[in-house]
Amino acid sequence: MNIIEIHGIYSYLYNHMNCDDQGEPKSMIYGGTKRARISSQCQKRAEREEYRKSSKENCFNTRYMPEVFKKELMKQGIKEVEAEKLAGCLSKELTEKKDKNEKKEGGDKKTKDKKTKDKKTKDRNKTKGLFYSSDGEVKNFITGLIKDNPKKDIKKAIESCTQHSKKASEIDLFGRMVCNYPELTIEGVLAVAHAVSTHKVENELDYFTAVDDLQLKQEQGAAHLDNKANNAACFYRYCYMDLDKAKENLSDLTLKEREICLKNLLHVLINATPQGGIRSTAHGGRPSYILGLARQGNPLSLVEAFEIPIQSKGAGYIQPSIKELENEYADTKRMCGKAYANIKEYMCKGSRISSSLGSSEVTSFEDLIEELVKNAV
Repeated sequence: MNIIEIHGIYSYLYNHMNCDDQGEPKSMIYGGTKRARISSQCQKRAEREEYRKSSKENCFNTRYMPEVFKKELMKQGIKEVEAEKLAGCLSKELTEKKDKNEKKEGGDKKTKDKKTKDKKTKDRNKTKGLFYSSDGEVKNFITGLIKDNPKKDIKKAIESCTQHSKKASEIDLFGRMVCNYPELTIEGVLAVAHAVSTHKVENELDYFTAVDDLQLKQEQGAAHLDNKANNAACFYRYCYMDLDKAKENLSDLTLKEREICLKNLLHVLINATPQGGIRSTAHGGRPSYILGLARQGNPLSLVEAFEIPIQSKGAGYIQPSIKELENEYADTKRMCGKAYANIKEYMCKGSRISSSLGSSEVTSFEDLIEELVKNAV
């Protein structure tokens, strides 16, 4: 397997960018201690949004496919009533998982219809599941539905689309799953690990108030008070790109176009920051350290460097984390031998940070990206 790996150290100020079902920053137990965590889903959401800024494609992951299909059908001359019906059927076929063992519910049909009438009206433009698509693919679905398909057979339209579907590089890179039609499922180029703090972390409660600007003079106290859990941590983030899969998924692109896609993807992998709570914490910042590898072999995270939590000892967490990461990298190269050979390594760091990989240092993230793609594609 030909891959590009990104190992990064990031320091984030007090934030709640990725919360659990209790509204607290996500965490995990690693090495017997509690760590802060940023889920892979949260990271990829930020990365997809950032990738779209550099792409001319319009992609979306939505439950409102009936409305999307309806608009395109009407553009093609289908009347609104028929367009709404066809769009609903097509969306349901693509998104709602079929259960062959599902039993029909009993009860009075009229009573059930009465109970669900309002809900059906409310949800008729929305499906139960999300569908990840693009403008180009939507047009292709509708073309398959109305062209050479006099009966407007939904399944025939979908099958036609799978044979010559015009998706988008974003979907090819990030991948998608379609339960009802495995042929529409795309194994993505990108794999992202959950980010983990390199040290022990405990969430803190931030107590805050809001003042009523028009409050009467005789009134006292705040108009609103609440609290929110936050944390601050130094994170290790790891991801990789499968270049063989990139060549397969992006086969309709020229070599130059494929290089541009990979560079854009690497840019967002390094720089994208999850936006949860960004207006109240402004936690965005550049990476402290990036180690980029272009090599052959199986993907290998270096997270074992932090199985024993880093101790600050008054010197912060960034420098000790980088030292342990580079020690783990050296051990991995030694222990794996030929299985971890033929590596092109590039490192970028701040000027106040020391590194044992000085010979691999590049000036900027742009230079690192350029070198990785040049030696990998």
